[in-house]
Amino acid sequence: MRLLHLKKTTDKKMKTIEKPSFPKLYAMVLVLMIVLSLLGAQYYLVREKNKINNEDRRYFDDKITDLSAVLDELAINPYENYDMRCLEARWIMAQLCIGDSHAYAEIYLKDKKLFDSYDALSCVFGLDRSAEGSWFPYNYYLADVSYLEPIREYVEAGNFYDIETIYINKETHLFVPGWVRILTSPYTLEAEQIARINCTPEDMQGYTISFSQFKFLWLSEKIFDEKDENMNKVYYSSLNPETGIYDINTESYPYEGLDETEWSIRYTDYHERSVSELFPIMRWKATGIALLIGLVASIVIALIIYFRKKAVYSVFEYRKKTTEAMAHDLKTPLATISAYAESLEEGLLKEESDSSENPENGNKNAEYAKKIRENVNEMNDMVEGILQFSKSEGGGGKILSKETDISELVNKCVDKYRDLFTQKEITVSLSGDTPSRKTDPKLFCQAIENLLSNCARYADERSEVKVVLSEKTITISNRYSGEIKNLSELKKPFVKGESSRSNKGSGLGLSIADNDLQLLGYKLDLTFENSLFSAIVVLG
Repeated sequence: MRLLHLKKTTDKKMKTIEKPSFPKLYAMVLVLMIVLSLLGAQYYLVREKNKINNEDRRYFDDKITDLSAVLDELAINPYENYDMRCLEARWIMAQLCIGDSHAYAEIYLKDKKLFDSYDALSCVFGLDRSAEGSWFPYNYYLADVSYLEPIREYVEAGNFYDIETIYINKETHLFVPGWVRILTSPYTLEAEQIARINCTPEDMQGYTISFSQFKFLWLSEKIFDEKDENMNKVYYSSLNPETGIYDINTESYPYEGLDETEWSIRYTDYHERSVSELFPIMRWKATGIALLIGLVASIVIALIIYFRKKAVYSVFEYRKKTTEAMAHDLKTPLATISAYAESLEEGLLKEESDSSENPENGNKNAEYAKKIRENVNEMNDMVEGILQFSKSEGGGGKILSKETDISELVNKCVDKYRDLFTQKEITVSLSGDTPSRKTDPKLFCQAIENLLSNCARYADERSEVKVVLSEKTITISNRYSGEIKNLSELKKPFVKGESSRSNKGSGLGLSIADNDLQLLGYKLDLTFENSLFSAIVVLG
């Protein structure tokens, strides 16, 4: 069972950080953003559709309620203001199509049909207003939609119309049109006229031309919409035999008890319109805008994600190369230590047997011990450098600034490394002066020592190291006969001036110095010209 568990564990693939590909990333983000944008556009259109339908539904129901109130008055006292009440009901009936142009209704008083929606079309003129402010006593309704047939194609093409002359019938409160203007926008003084059509019918019996100025005008562009005569609801009033009170109820149509009603409104219930009906053009505009937004947003988001992934991948690659460099640098002294330790062990085993015969063995053992010590010291320096770099990269704790004599501090650092320079027959010269300033002496000294250590390690033998102090800079220069092809990267950890790693050293000195100086608010610049390498500390 344990072996099976181990097998299952090893079968799992480890997650790796891959180099980001912008085209692939952009394609994924583009698909996602287009889908989200289209969903957003659809959500907006559906929300607006529901909003309009809800408002129109309330308006429609309110008009049905208003009609019922008028019919109640007619039923209670049919001989008082009968004609006026009928005109009021007719006006309310005409308003039903504002919310639903396909609405159709029939009004009955007991079993007598008063009128239907064709008697109250949404093309109305008001010639005056009553003292109470009502229009309906002076309203005239289009006698039949067929009279406007000559302008149908213009209206259905999205144009508007204005009736210049009307012929009215004062008994029926109906009118027929005369001349009609076709406009590109709703009627205003600036509206452009594109046609003028004569719609005057041949049979004008009962109609006379009206010379009165129109005080009210309602011309619906939905006048040609077909009425849905499939009535499915009835709103009625009937006597409750138990209470003796007339109740108002709503039932599905047809309803068997209509013969016993005082009045009834038989109608087609409000028809909710779809997005395509409400926004035939706007929905395509919204889709186009959504696609454009998705395209732009996908570019921005893809770039942000790409550069973030690229930064993560760069850090990953950098850490990977750093680890490989560390492994290489640590492997070399370890291999040397192992070889010398093995030789030393063999020498110790033979020491007693042939020490008298070959006295040079003692000298060889001493040499081996010396090599082991040197390699151990090199590894110790490398580990110490890694620790210093880690501290400098992470901030190194709290910076303790105090007034520091920079010239004296640099002089002490140079004295500390004089013996090391002497071993390579390198001379050191110190000139100039830098004023005292507030800084962390320990951190600043560590940076200068790492720069001097770099000189001691890489400067040509029997050359000169120059340390020049000035008011705002400290320049440490040395001769180096090799090649430096990656000067800009020397401040990175584990990077050396040559691709070959034969030179001793961890490649951390300049990185530590750079990090320390940045923490102190200073800057480290590097130059290499004519075999002269210079590290310049800019104090600001």
